[in-house]
Amino acid sequence: MGFYFRKSLGILGNLLKLNFSKSGIGISTGVKGARLVFGPAGTYVHLGRNGFYYRKYLGKGASKRKSQNDNKQYQELGLSDIPVSHITQNFDKITDSESQEFITEVQKKANKVDLIHVLGSYPLLIVVPLFFYFGILFFKEREKKVSEDVYENVTTISNSIANLRNQPSTSNSDVVYQARRGEKFLFLDSAEGNWIKVLRRPGDTLYVHKNLAGTVKVKTGTNQRIEKNPEADTKLYFLAGGGVLYVFWIFFLGYLDKRRKSVNLIYEKDDLLSEIESQIQSSFDDFMSSQGKWQIITSQKSLDLKYSSGAGTMVNRKLIKGYSSNEMPFKYFKTNVKVPVIKLMTTQLFFFPDILLLKRGNELAGLQYDNIILESGMTRFVESDRLLSDANEIDFTFQYVNKDGGPDRRFSNNRRLPVCLYSQYSIASGNGFNAFIMTSKQGAMDSFFEVLRMLAKIEASEDKIDEILNNGNF
Repeated sequence: MGFYFRKSLGILGNLLKLNFSKSGIGISTGVKGARLVFGPAGTYVHLGRNGFYYRKYLGKGASKRKSQNDNKQYQELGLSDIPVSHITQNFDKITDSESQEFITEVQKKANKVDLIHVLGSYPLLIVVPLFFYFGILFFKEREKKVSEDVYENVTTISNSIANLRNQPSTSNSDVVYQARRGEKFLFLDSAEGNWIKVLRRPGDTLYVHKNLAGTVKVKTGTNQRIEKNPEADTKLYFLAGGGVLYVFWIFFLGYLDKRRKSVNLIYEKDDLLSEIESQIQSSFDDFMSSQGKWQIITSQKSLDLKYSSGAGTMVNRKLIKGYSSNEMPFKYFKTNVKVPVIKLMTTQLFFFPDILLLKRGNELAGLQYDNIILESGMTRFVESDRLLSDANEIDFTFQYVNKDGGPDRRFSNNRRLPVCLYSQYSIASGNGFNAFIMTSKQGAMDSFFEVLRMLAKIEASEDKIDEILNNGNF
């Protein structure tokens, strides 16, 4: 929404009006100060007087007008007028004839199954839970509670009345207590001939004749005790031993994978190669120092300059987050030189001294540098994201512009956008590979491209020498 100035011509009084503006002719209906407008800019409610007005767009038109600029960057590229994708499609057809044998051998190694995963890591999903389950089970079995019943000998009076004496004799003893049938006493001893020694209460030891009472065992309670289980300890030792063996098994599988999948690319390091490696590293550092590094995904000619900030080409770009001055294509790839890598959206580029190795997922491709087309240049770019400190701002524009390039004041959120001069680079081949990279720092990849062109000349001269030797023209 926004405020603007306009003129109109009334037809049939205030019931119908023709509205004239730079966008074209529209028709409005309503009363003074409140009208419904149908025009080239869309359908909207129109409020205001004395030449200054407020408008609110209705329906899908309003959201459509705003969404045309959302999440897009604009750039003058001079590319195709139709939508163009800069992502390589037929990856399996990229490798050139000079690199085919090497790529085939490396691909064969890379495609071999990782034994450490199939026979080591994946079974751990089952082995580890089982290991902990049996470990806890065996640990609990190391000590177990054992219950034992406690019995005591009890003397029960079997006669109707029985005299309990203080001595085991009828002549030289006194009757201390007369017990009735069924009374029970704790049995102490029966070694006194025909007498049974019993305990009536603590400290009160008496004797009763065997003919008057009988003694039986009676369960008086239960005792519990902790008992060691040596078999459980043995099981734990075996379980721990199995875990140690599995660790050695993992290391053994890793050793087998290393022997089966290793690729050793060893260069003879002379002065020339050392100088090339140094130049590759130093020039790649310039690229990494650029604060903004983007891959151009798609580009197409802008259909309406008003909604593209005046830029002729709309560009879909993606920030390059993955890059390194030294990284290998896969785990068991070994070489004696540092290999820079740029990780684009679908493809990783590994710059070896004699080959550009490409990786997409598990697929590999290779290109000799003399089969690569390198192009670089400058481009004016309307920056809708944060302005980076190393960017060269050369002009400005607005998110919505008129035909003369000025701001369209119908939009209250019409941001001022910087126009930056960025560097743009293209890496392509005749086999269908193409990659477009843009940097905020001017000339960030210039020196790196010069090194790659030098490598291409070296390869071309070597190919010429090989051709002369093969043909015998010397």
